[in-house]
Formats: sequence, structure tokens, C-alpha cells
Amino acid sequence: MMTVDTLNQIVCGDARLLTPQLSPHLVDFVLWDPDYGVGIDYGLGKIERDKALEFVVELLPWLRRACRSGQAVVFWSGSVERVNAFLSSPIHDIWPIHYMGIWHKTNNAPASGDGINRGFETWFWLKDGPKPRAEWSRISDVLSDSRILSTFHESAGHPSQKPVRLCERLVRFFTQPGQIVLDPTAGSGSSLVAARRCGRQYLGFEINPVYVETCRRRLNRTKPQESFDHILYTQPNLLEGL
Repeated sequence: MMTVDTLNQIVCGDARLLTPQLSPHLVDFVLWDPDYGVGIDYGLGKIERDKALEFVVELLPWLRRACRSGQAVVFWSGSVERVNAFLSSPIHDIWPIHYMGIWHKTNNAPASGDGINRGFETWFWLKDGPKPRAEWSRISDVLSDSRILSTFHESAGHPSQKPVRLCERLVRFFTQPGQIVLDPTAGSGSSLVAARRCGRQYLGFEINPVYVETCRRRLNRTKPQESFDHILYTQPNLLEGL
């Protein structure tokens, strides 16, 4: 019988109900891309800006309880207002914020109302205790990758889909093969696909049944494979002309 603790599955349900059911110290790493409250409808209505941060604060104690390593990455909007709100929220008291990195979008999002093309989002490393040894010993705090457009082969029909390769770099930096990655709001499943590609176990929750089926289809056609990105950090000249 499958339970909320059963690994290598995507569970359809509300993370606010499912995360409290997770066993303590079940997973090794939390990789989370929550709704930032930027007005996108993911099929269940839009979440207001203040409610988005409340949602993160509500889930974090349960996620911290479930994570044995004390390591998590949370993506968040790059606007000054939202970053300040994140940093000044109770999050730091629940799970200390250790570092802030950037996802550099190599193909900018359309300009905002002030005429500035949106070329990055932030990611926060939450750290409670020493970082365990992982597959990769180094990573840049600026991770460059294109945002997924509907015309891309990787596109799964999700309005804010993260690139698998972006998630894969974080998975390899924070975990070793065979360890367990958790995403409490999996969306199109990029974090889980990255975990599977890296030879990790995974567990995801998603409230929208359409995206749950999308996740399952993507996972079913994903096989573990060797990392290629490590060449970027060890022998960059090998990539020339590729």
C-alpha cells in the first residue's frame, strides 16, 4: 500500500495536508519552487502575494522536520519588494537562510511595466547544520539557463516551468546518488525529473491533477544518466565547438 512516505512517486494533493504526514528525517534535500504570488493561475486560481509567503512559512517547519540533512533550496521572485519580504519573514527563524543565488535567464522574460526585461530569479539556500558531502563539491551562485518557452522540446505546458538542467545542478551539489529529493509543490515535475536523471530517489506533491499526470509522463520516460555539466567546472575547453 502506498503512503505519503512512499518514494519515487508524485502524490496528488494539497501540500498543507501532506507535508505534516511526512516521517521525520525521511529525505535528504528539499528543492522547492513555490508560487511567488505573481498572479499566475496554475489551474486552481491565483494566489495573492501575501498568501504566497504565508504558504511557504506554513510548510517550512514540516519540511525541515522531514529533511535529515537540513539543506534546502527555495526559488523566489527577484523583485526587491518580494526578496525583502522573504528575508524579513519568520522563515529565517524556522530554517536559517544561509545564501542567496541567482538563476540567470539567458532568454529574458518580457519587460515589466517599468520597461525592464526580467532576466533573473533568486534562489535561497536554507541551511540548518553542516552541508553533507555531495556529488559535486562546487557550484556557481549564478546558474545560467534559458526559461522554458512553449516552443521548446522540454516544454510540458506549465506556465512557470523550471529547466531540468538548472534543477540537476542543485541536486548534484546537495546530494549523492541514491539519496532522496523532495518537492512539495512539484508543478510540471522538473525537480523530480532532475532527481531521477541524477540517479536519486524522489518524492513530490502537486495539487493540480493535470500537472500530476504531466509529472508521471515525464518521469516514466526519464532514465538516469551521467552528468555532463561537471565539465564546465573542470575542463571548460572541452565544450568549445559543441
